[in-house]
Amino acid sequence: MRFFLRMLGVGLAGCAYGLGAFAEEQNRPPTIRHEPVTVAVRGQPITILANITDDSGLVKSATLFYSASKDAAPFRSPMKSSGTSLYYGTIPAGVLSSVDSISYYIEALDHVDAAQETPWHTIAIKDTAAPAKGAETQPAPASASEPQGGKSGNHSALTVGAIAVGAAAVVGGAVLLADSGGGGSSDDGGSADGDSAGTYVGSVTECSSLEGGSSSCNSHGILISITGAGVVESDSLREGVSLQGPLRGSEFTLIAQVTGVSTGEVVYSGTVVDQRIIGSITGSSRSSEGLSVYSGTFTATKN
Repeated sequence: MRFFLRMLGVGLAGCAYGLGAFAEEQNRPPTIRHEPVTVAVRGQPITILANITDDSGLVKSATLFYSASKDAAPFRSPMKSSGTSLYYGTIPAGVLSSVDSISYYIEALDHVDAAQETPWHTIAIKDTAAPAKGAETQPAPASASEPQGGKSGNHSALTVGAIAVGAAAVVGGAVLLADSGGGGSSDDGGSADGDSAGTYVGSVTECSSLEGGSSSCNSHGILISITGAGVVESDSLREGVSLQGPLRGSEFTLIAQVTGVSTGEVVYSGTVVDQRIIGSITGSSRSSEGLSVYSGTFTATKN
């Protein structure tokens, strides 16, 4: 009888082990669908997007790794979910100021830490091309921010040319073309066309500097929505502030009032081109310490 019970226990233990091993074999690491970014403009932060899913329905974490050299230890930046399977992470503008390329890959973990990685991808960093002859450009200042886990880059302001009629600019990894005769602003607001309406996911780098002092910069993820009625809305472009304004043609302006110790305003000017928003930040505020000037850029891609 003892022998029988002992054999039964061994059999049950073996069965449990077999079921556990089978379950472990059945678990698959997350699936990452990603369109590699191949080119970006110096002085602009780069937003990396990926669609990440798992057979268990739970993605534990997603991380963006980036480095100027594949032989060096990469910086790491947690990627955030937009509330669906779309994740986004940012390579700060500061690490791009003095390199000709940057390499990156994405890692995702599921609930049991099964990992999936993309291959390394390399982004060519380009200086802004000169505009076409006769085309006017509108400069958008951008300042570098300190990458996580590494030394800060050059924090001097970098000027990039905005898209001009008939000219092309490379922004955040996408080649954006402005149609001649189209995309201009209008004096009257109106409904957004089918291409503009939707939710855009990206990042913003905002800098402020006290007159005569050094710049302080902050980067974070953003969500911008454009309704079918042509209203642009965001409560993350400036953290803690709900912004709203009309879309005029392909352009919009959102204004945040600065109150409290300082008084003034910060202006977010954006343009919708080819399923993407690109924008610049200007403004100023005054306090007992003096005048503070705001600058920066933001980019977002339609979800």
